[in-house]
Formats: sequence, C-alpha cells, structure tokens
Amino acid sequence: MNDCVLDLETCGTNLDSAIVGIGVVEFDLAKGTVGRSFFRAINLGDAVNNHGAKIDPATVTWWLMQSKPAQAAIVTNCYSVRQALLDVAEFMHECSPDLKVWGNAPAFDCGMLSHLYKHLGMEVPWKFWNERCVRTIKGLFPMVEAPAFVGEKHNAVDDCQQAIAHILKIREYVRGWKK
Repeated sequence: MNDCVLDLETCGTNLDSAIVGIGVVEFDLAKGTVGRSFFRAINLGDAVNNHGAKIDPATVTWWLMQSKPAQAAIVTNCYSVRQALLDVAEFMHECSPDLKVWGNAPAFDCGMLSHLYKHLGMEVPWKFWNERCVRTIKGLFPMVEAPAFVGEKHNAVDDCQQAIAHILKIREYVRGWKK
C-alpha cells in the first residue's frame, strides 16, 4: 500500500520530547482500503537516560488524566528506542518504496520521528516530500464530519484508524462532488 498514517504518543511537544508510543496503519487511498497496523511502545527510561529525550511535566499530567487502557498501551511490552525505530522502518519498507506518510500534522509526528532517526544516526524510512497532513485535508473539507471514534482515544493505532476513516470519508465526498 502506498499510504500510511503515523501517530506518536509522547511526553512533550518539542522535537526532543520522549516518544513513548508509535502507531502506523497502512492504507490505499486510491482503493479506499485499510491494511496492516503496527505499534511499538518505547521504554521511557531508555529514551531519557540513553538518548537524552525530554519530559514535559504538563504532558505527563495530561497523560495521568487519560484512560487506563491508553496509559497501559505505552507502558506495556516496551522496546528500546533503537529496536522500535528499526521495527518501524521495516514495517514502512514493506508497505511501499514510495510511501506517503500522513501525520496529524507532519511537523509533529513526522518531524519528531525523523528527528529521532537522525539523532540516532539512522536513515528516515520515508522521503520528506512524501509527508502528508491529516489536519490540512480535514481543514479543506470541514463539511465532512469525522466518523464516530472506534477504539481508545490516544491509543496510537486507534488514532491512526480514526484519521484514515476521516480521510477515506473525505475521499468519498470528493468523488461524489466531482461527478
């Protein structure tokens, strides 16, 4: 599949903030289908102690107000930063050699993750010119309401699924509009 949505769960909003969860879901924009999903929780201690990631107290307080399932997803079965990035790259390379990566917004999801890849001296698994923005497409079509949320908010994979459902709903609206 040529497209995927990337969603990060983090402990801040700066480029050097600790990333504690990475979700990726592939989809085919042309066909309107959804494919495989991927998730890695990242060990917060490894991110901070071994890679210099930062923690924002306000974001930690925000996390404490989220649902128990959303919290559990980022502290269960955690991987090292390096292993999580290797696994993300492998998943993305299996999707498409010309993968379009959608973020909510690219400056956050794509920017933070590409910053981390570069910080570790690793190759970013997508081309910067293939970054797409979920917020922009939603902003261009405000008349297309988001579908009802399925799953758990702030679970990276569920957030990806929601973004794809909205993108595909906009796609159908545009197809009907063009006829």
